[in-house]
Amino acid sequence: MSYIQRIEPRWVEIVDVETALFFGLSQFRHPPDGREEAEAGGSAWVGTRDMNFNPFDLPAAHIFKVSGGKMHEIQAAGFSSPYDSKTGWSNK
Repeated sequence: MSYIQRIEPRWVEIVDVETALFFGLSQFRHPPDGREEAEAGGSAWVGTRDMNFNPFDLPAAHIFKVSGGKMHEIQAAGFSSPYDSKTGWSNK
């Protein structure tokens, strides 16, 4: 996912200590100059591939599961928006 050059802003809004679930918001920025991605082959990186897309943002809400001090799972929902869109929850 090297074509995602910025993730901003990032907010963790709600933490449930009993279930070790964290809720956060972020905005993935996919700029016009990020058109190549490393390609995996089994357990090794084998090259690059062209990423043919127009620049866009992906505002998303995430739920993170933490266990033993490490993140184990992420569930997210998001949508595409114009590149460098305002988030609605920050000044950026």
